[in-house]
Amino acid sequence: MRAWEPKRAIAFLAGVGVLALALLASAFAALVVAIGAQAPDAFMPDGDPCCSSPDTWSEVIAGAAVSTPVAAAVGALYAVSAGLVSWALRRTWPRPRVLAWFPALAVGLLLIVLVAAWIADEPRLRAECESFAFQQAAWREGSEAERMRTADALARCGVVEGRSREDVRRLLGEPTLEGEARGSDRDGTYMSYEFPRRNSDSEEDAAHDLTIFLIGRRVDHAEFSAYCC
Repeated sequence: MRAWEPKRAIAFLAGVGVLALALLASAFAALVVAIGAQAPDAFMPDGDPCCSSPDTWSEVIAGAAVSTPVAAAVGALYAVSAGLVSWALRRTWPRPRVLAWFPALAVGLLLIVLVAAWIADEPRLRAECESFAFQQAAWREGSEAERMRTADALARCGVVEGRSREDVRRLLGEPTLEGEARGSDRDGTYMSYEFPRRNSDSEEDAAHDLTIFLIGRRVDHAEFSAYCC
């Protein structure tokens, strides 16, 4: 019996080590799931690849496809840890079907989290130009995310194209900056609406601008710049 003691001690330490690895892997898996747990929103500006927002359900499903094996692998690590500790303490290895529950539960929990997140994100599901309707409340009184989303939709969908300068002011209010737009085939004027800098000087927190370009007194096109989502 004594001859087995070192092996059992090694197995116990190995089980604890695998458990620590599983906990670290869980943190990585949570990040992967957080990226994938977004309903599609074509109007959420994309920036750094770490925080891009999916535009279509196919992108969402692709994210879920990446998350599933990650969750299963993390569950398998917990299974290995449980098996080693069980053998060290009881000299018995758990049955395969018992160990299989670990990755199965991890994948099941992942699916529940994803579906719940998609349902909670439901207001974004109709983010397409055909159904977009400008709402002054979202632009003037909404959260920063709502204002950025509205600005991106205005630029992508051509909502203000062809409107007069006066119409734009009625919709968006007074611009932050105005001036002459030169250096292209469409020289004219511009009106810029700036989103204030949030809380630091980093590029990710830099100010964003919705710029309306006019030829004569009519809107030619709009552009929205954003460094990060």
